Amino acid sequence: MTLAPLLFVLALQMSGPQPNPVVVGACLHNLRSCHEKSDNGFLASVVLPTPRVGARGDAKTVSSKSAGVALPAGLAQVRVLAPACSGNSPTDAGLTCGAATTTCPKPGDIAFWTWTAVLDPKTGKQTPWVLQTNPPTVCMGAAAPGVPKAVVIRATIEREFKRLVVLKGVATPQPAGKTLVNFDTAFYTGAAAYQLPPITIVGSTVRVRATPARYDWHFGDGTQLTDGGPGAKDTEQVTHRYTGTGRVGPYVVVTWSGTYKVDGDPTVQQVNGQAVTTGNPAALQVETAPSELVAR
Repeated sequence: MTLAPLLFVLALQMSGPQPNPVVVGACLHNLRSCHEKSDNGFLASVVLPTPRVGARGDAKTVSSKSAGVALPAGLAQVRVLAPACSGNSPTDAGLTCGAATTTCPKPGDIAFWTWTAVLDPKTGKQTPWVLQTNPPTVCMGAAAPGVPKAVVIRATIEREFKRLVVLKGVATPQPAGKTLVNFDTAFYTGAAAYQLPPITIVGSTVRVRATPARYDWHFGDGTQLTDGGPGAKDTEQVTHRYTGTGRVGPYVVVTWSGTYKVDGDPTVQQVNGQAVTTGNPAALQVETAPSELVAR
């Protein structure tokens, strides 16, 4: 699902004296309207969300002088916001990404790139888009009026995915309960892809599916098998050989990736980021194999 660019017609310079520039478009909370008066009339009013982060997370401000743009009568300045993700452009806002949802100092905010251009509303002609670099990004909350619904949904899912995925893998040894030292013990877990309960975000029903991306096995004796797969019942796909006796607590750590669908749209979208669940240790006793005397 491609996001329509977030477009604001910020100002129209009207002919004749005007007490204030005419501001057109959606309003966001935490806005500042920057305008000045010049010898030939009013500068175009530029409405900007107060920036809270720059390229390195520094707090940034924009003065009215740097924000004001002198425009001939009848022209308008337009602005496009797109999540700060590689590949996004003024004409294709694309989807949000981890870089856009994790770089703002306030949790839940999204980092946007800003492009501006000058539009002649009468002819429809427009100058090329110019990417703004001061500040390089602006941070806004997903709930801010005017932020596309798809951005709100994605940002919410990516923020909550780790909390939503709660299924833990159960490490099942074969044989269960007891095993022998210096013999291979097989393991498996039934943790597999599953559908999370539907959730409602800004009026839309969102269905999230969690899928195991890797299984890391911890055998309880200080050794582990990284990305060993889930194993399977009555097989030896995942095995471990204990070299000492005693009680151990093997467990499996599952890393989950996610996808989601919105309402009845069949488009499957990938969740940026992963969730990790750690299973409870299983009870396993490692014993010495009994020896037998053979008469000769």
